Amino acid sequence: MERAGAIKNSSDIQLVMRDCYETTYGIWDHQRDGDLDALSLVAMRETEDSASGGLLYERFRQYIDLSIGKYTHLNLLDFLQMPTDWVTSVMDLCAGRIKADSRTQQGVIDQLQDMAGGGQ
Repeated sequence: MERAGAIKNSSDIQLVMRDCYETTYGIWDHQRDGDLDALSLVAMRETEDSASGGLLYERFRQYIDLSIGKYTHLNLLDFLQMPTDWVTSVMDLCAGRIKADSRTQQGVIDQLQDMAGGGQ
Protein backbone atom coordinates (compact mmCIF):
# COMPACT_ATOMS: atom_id res chain seq x y z
CA MET A 1 0.00 0.00 0.00
CA GLU A 2 2.91 2.34 0.76
CA ARG A 3 4.29 1.92 -2.77
CA ALA A 4 0.94 2.62 -4.40
CA GLY A 5 1.48 6.35 -4.57
CA ALA A 6 -1.37 8.77 -5.03
CA ILE A 7 -4.68 7.08 -5.68
CA LYS A 8 -6.68 9.21 -8.07
CA ASN A 9 -9.74 7.17 -8.97
CA SER A 10 -11.62 3.91 -8.37
CA SER A 11 -9.62 2.06 -11.06
CA ASP A 12 -6.41 2.80 -9.15
CA ILE A 13 -8.03 1.52 -5.96
CA GLN A 14 -9.08 -1.70 -7.70
CA LEU A 15 -5.56 -2.27 -9.05
CA VAL A 16 -3.95 -1.68 -5.66
CA MET A 17 -6.47 -3.95 -3.94
CA ARG A 18 -5.91 -6.70 -6.52
CA ASP A 19 -2.15 -6.48 -6.01
CA CYS A 20 -2.61 -6.70 -2.23
CA TYR A 21 -4.92 -9.69 -2.60
CA GLU A 22 -2.52 -11.55 -4.91
CA THR A 23 0.44 -10.84 -2.63
CA THR A 24 -1.43 -11.83 0.54
CA TYR A 25 -2.70 -15.14 -0.89
CA GLY A 26 0.59 -16.07 -2.58
CA ILE A 27 -0.71 -15.79 -6.12
CA TRP A 28 1.94 -13.27 -7.23
CA ASP A 29 4.20 -11.35 -4.88
CA HIS A 30 3.95 -7.79 -6.14
CA GLN A 31 6.24 -6.53 -3.36
CA ARG A 32 9.09 -8.91 -4.25
CA ASP A 33 8.56 -9.52 -7.97
CA GLY A 34 6.94 -6.22 -8.87
CA ASP A 35 6.24 -5.91 -12.56
CA LEU A 36 8.66 -8.64 -13.74
CA ASP A 37 5.78 -10.44 -15.43
CA ALA A 38 4.06 -8.27 -18.03
CA LEU A 39 1.09 -10.66 -18.00
CA SER A 40 0.73 -10.84 -14.23
CA LEU A 41 -2.85 -9.57 -14.44
CA VAL A 42 -4.04 -12.40 -16.71
CA ALA A 43 -1.50 -15.19 -16.16
CA MET A 44 -2.72 -18.46 -14.62
CA ARG A 45 -0.83 -19.12 -11.40
CA GLU A 46 -0.44 -22.54 -9.85
CA THR A 47 -2.11 -21.33 -6.65
CA GLU A 48 -5.21 -20.31 -8.62
CA ASP A 49 -5.57 -23.64 -10.42
CA SER A 50 -8.50 -25.28 -8.70
CA ALA A 51 -9.02 -27.96 -11.33
CA SER A 52 -5.73 -29.87 -11.56
CA GLY A 53 -5.33 -32.44 -8.88
CA GLY A 54 -9.01 -32.38 -8.01
CA LEU A 55 -11.34 -35.33 -7.61
CA LEU A 56 -12.03 -35.59 -11.35
CA TYR A 57 -8.34 -36.13 -12.10
CA GLU A 58 -8.10 -38.56 -9.20
CA ARG A 59 -10.97 -40.57 -10.75
CA PHE A 60 -9.12 -40.61 -14.11
CA ARG A 61 -6.08 -42.07 -12.36
CA GLN A 62 -8.16 -44.61 -10.41
CA TYR A 63 -10.00 -45.70 -13.56
CA ILE A 64 -6.67 -46.52 -15.18
CA ASP A 65 -4.76 -47.85 -12.14
CA LEU A 66 -7.59 -50.17 -11.10
CA SER A 67 -8.26 -51.38 -14.67
CA ILE A 68 -11.92 -50.54 -14.23
CA GLY A 69 -12.60 -50.70 -17.96
CA LYS A 70 -11.00 -54.15 -18.16
CA TYR A 71 -12.93 -55.64 -15.26
CA THR A 72 -16.31 -53.93 -15.68
CA HIS A 73 -16.41 -52.98 -19.38
CA LEU A 74 -17.53 -49.51 -18.27
CA ASN A 75 -16.15 -46.72 -20.38
CA LEU A 76 -14.69 -43.72 -18.58
CA LEU A 77 -17.74 -41.49 -19.09
CA ASP A 78 -20.13 -44.15 -17.75
CA PHE A 79 -17.87 -44.63 -14.75
CA LEU A 80 -17.76 -40.89 -14.04
CA GLN A 81 -21.55 -40.59 -14.23
CA MET A 82 -22.20 -43.23 -11.59
CA PRO A 83 -23.20 -42.22 -8.03
CA THR A 84 -20.27 -41.91 -5.62
CA ASP A 85 -21.22 -44.97 -3.56
CA TRP A 86 -21.30 -47.10 -6.72
CA VAL A 87 -17.92 -45.74 -7.82
CA THR A 88 -16.42 -46.59 -4.44
CA SER A 89 -17.84 -50.10 -4.60
CA VAL A 90 -16.57 -50.68 -8.15
CA MET A 91 -13.11 -49.43 -7.18
CA ASP A 92 -13.02 -51.75 -4.15
CA LEU A 93 -14.10 -54.72 -6.26
CA CYS A 94 -11.51 -53.97 -8.95
CA ALA A 95 -8.76 -53.56 -6.34
CA GLY A 96 -9.72 -56.96 -4.93
CA ARG A 97 -9.66 -58.50 -8.41
CA ILE A 98 -6.20 -57.07 -9.04
CA LYS A 99 -4.93 -58.65 -5.81
CA ALA A 100 -6.51 -62.01 -6.69
CA ASP A 101 -5.05 -61.90 -10.20
CA SER A 102 -1.65 -61.05 -8.75
CA ARG A 103 -1.82 -64.04 -6.38
CA THR A 104 -2.83 -66.30 -9.27
CA GLN A 105 0.02 -65.04 -11.42
CA GLN A 106 2.50 -65.49 -8.57
CA GLY A 107 1.22 -69.05 -8.08
CA VAL A 108 1.81 -69.83 -11.76
CA ILE A 109 5.30 -68.34 -11.58
CA ASP A 110 6.08 -70.41 -8.47
CA GLN A 111 4.85 -73.60 -10.20
CA LEU A 112 6.96 -72.89 -13.28
CA GLN A 113 10.01 -72.26 -11.14
CA ASP A 114 9.39 -75.49 -9.23
CA MET A 115 9.04 -77.40 -12.51
CA ALA A 116 12.20 -75.83 -13.89
CA GLY A 117 14.12 -76.56 -10.68
CA GLY A 118 12.76 -80.10 -10.35
CA GLY A 119 14.14 -81.16 -13.72
CA GLN A 120 17.73 -80.40 -12.76
